Amino acid sequence: MDSIESRIEQIEGFRVRILRNGADAYGNLELPVHYRSYERKANDSATVHEWKQARFRPTFVGFDVEVLDGYGRPVHGSTSLRTVRQSYN
Repeated sequence: MDSIESRIEQIEGFRVRILRNGADAYGNLELPVHYRSYERKANDSATVHEWKQARFRPTFVGFDVEVLDGYGRPVHGSTSLRTVRQSYN
């Protein structure tokens, strides 16, 4: 079974680090086991902040997330998803 982080990467085209109380929550059994039923990535023009508000937070209540660029660095909330995705090329 894929990890939640892997599932988000498959759909969205970027990596994430899921956090709880500021620490990496990778493998935490309390995490929901699905990433809703999203089949398409969020719009390229959306910002990281908008993606967190619309897709991540409603599903992963009590958790936070860092969206990572192609170098594995967290990106600012005002960064467009297009820019994040392009950093992987």
